[in-house]
Amino acid sequence: MARLGYQAVRRSRPIRAYPPSYWDSQASEWDELVRRPKNPHQFYYLEADYLISSVLEKPMQALELGCGTGGSTAVHRRQVAQLVATDFSLEMVRRAARGVRDPVRFVVADASHLPFRDRAFDVVFSRGVLLSYVPDPSRTLEEARRVLRPGGKLAMDAMNRISGGRGKVSRLFHTIGDRPAYVEYAMREGRQIRRIHWLSETSPLAARAKKEDRPKTRPRNLQAHVASVEQYEGRLFRAGELKELLEAARFKDVRVTPLGHLAYTLGFADDSTQRFARKHRRPLSKLYLQLADHFRLETAWHLLVRAVRR
Repeated sequence: MARLGYQAVRRSRPIRAYPPSYWDSQASEWDELVRRPKNPHQFYYLEADYLISSVLEKPMQALELGCGTGGSTAVHRRQVAQLVATDFSLEMVRRAARGVRDPVRFVVADASHLPFRDRAFDVVFSRGVLLSYVPDPSRTLEEARRVLRPGGKLAMDAMNRISGGRGKVSRLFHTIGDRPAYVEYAMREGRQIRRIHWLSETSPLAARAKKEDRPKTRPRNLQAHVASVEQYEGRLFRAGELKELLEAARFKDVRVTPLGHLAYTLGFADDSTQRFARKHRRPLSKLYLQLADHFRLETAWHLLVRAVRR
C-alpha cells in the first residue's frame, strides 16, 4: 500500500505527449498569454517561483528543466552561482536566450534524457508543470536524481487532479502559431485533454479564431471546415502520487505544497475583488504560502513538490 500511487502512475495508459513542434508554435505568444488579466498563471507561477527561491542558495550550480521563454529563469538566475536552463523546444529556448540578460547557459534538451554528467548540479528545478507533460515522469525524476549531487535539492510542479473537476468542456476558437484552430479542452480520467481542430485557411470559421470566440457548444458541420485533428494530453496528479513517485525515485524529505487557490478570485462576480487580487498578488501569494498547510491539497490548481536526493 505504501507505493499505491506510484504503481498507479506506472500502470496508467501513456499520455499523448505534446511534441516540441507544439511548443515551438506557442513561443511567440506565450509571454503575452501568461500576462493576460484573466490568466490564472499569474498566481501559481508566482507562487511556484517563491517556493523554488526557498531552496536556492548563492553557491549552487543549478539546472532548470522546461524553461520555456525564460520567465522563471530570469527570476532565479541571480540566486545561484551558475544556472543551466533547458527546454526541448528550440523556439522556446531561443526566446528565453533573447529575453534573459543575466549570463545563463541555455541548452535544448529532453528532460528524460539529459546531456549532463552524473552529480553535476546542486539543485534541479522546474516551473511550468513539466512532470505533467513528460511521457514518463518516473524517468524524468530518475534523470534529475542522476545529475544531482548527494544531498542535492529538487523543486518541481505538476497539475493537480482537482476534486470534482471532471467532465466540463471548454471551447475556444483561436490561432496557434498563426494557424486558425478550434480547440476543445477537458479534464477526464486523470488527464488534461486538448483536442485541436486545425481549420482550413479559407473557412469562414477562421475569422472566429482571430477574435478568440468562445462557443458554448461545438459548431455544427465542424468537420467540413477542418483540415486535420490532433489530440494532446497532460497528466494530473494527486498529492500522494507525487510524494510516492519522488520516494520511489530515491528522494527524501518530500513535501507537497498547493498552488493557485488565489486564482479562484478570477472567477468572482465582484470585479473589485478580482482587481484587488491581481493588484496585490505578490503580498497575497506570500501570505497564502505561509498558510498553505491550511488549504486543501485536492482543490489546488497545481502542486509543487520539494525533496532532497538521498
